[in-house]
Amino acid sequence: NGTLTVQSASTLTTSSSNALIVGGNAVVDGTLAGKANITANASVTGAGTVTMATGTTFTQNVSADASFGPSSGGSWTFYSLTNQSSAAAATKVVTGIVGGGSISVNAAGSWTVGDGTNAGISLDVKNMAITDNGTLTIGQNSTLTSTAAYALTVAKALTISGTISHAAATAVCAPVIVPSRCRRIAHCTAKQTSATRSEERRV
Repeated sequence: NGTLTVQSASTLTTSSSNALIVGGNAVVDGTLAGKANITANASVTGAGTVTMATGTTFTQNVSADASFGPSSGGSWTFYSLTNQSSAAAATKVVTGIVGGGSISVNAAGSWTVGDGTNAGISLDVKNMAITDNGTLTIGQNSTLTSTAAYALTVAKALTISGTISHAAATAVCAPVIVPSRCRRIAHCTAKQTSATRSEERRV
């Protein structure tokens, strides 16, 4: 249940041969450079910089309500990102941190919200700008929520088995949308095929 703290003006570069597992909270106020997979089992916050290497996955795997996201203008860049619950009973809520930070996912990577096997996760990212240059998958029983204050951009395939809710006209949805249970996609500006538009009308 140990915690990880990267202090301001400090840099932590992880080993390229060993994954890092943080049992408690992770606070990044300096720079975290991940050379291998990183898993955090509680809140992940901070005003610093996160940079993950090619081929790596950063996973937040929570069993209780927790927080996720940069504060005070922090910038986090992931190759692949997963937010999920390890609990089998209740959905866990992960709330974005106020502060105008930003998150981006590599074009060759992916962003996964909920693993589709446990109770699912409710991920509220309304307080930060997110640019997902790769794919986005929302697992069964999971929810992704953002708001008009910050843009949510998805460049590639968007697969929804749970729920996505975005109130902003700035949302840019992927050209491929496969919803099975979607509450709301407010505005899609990317070029879309007629098949995709047909799927949207059934949402």
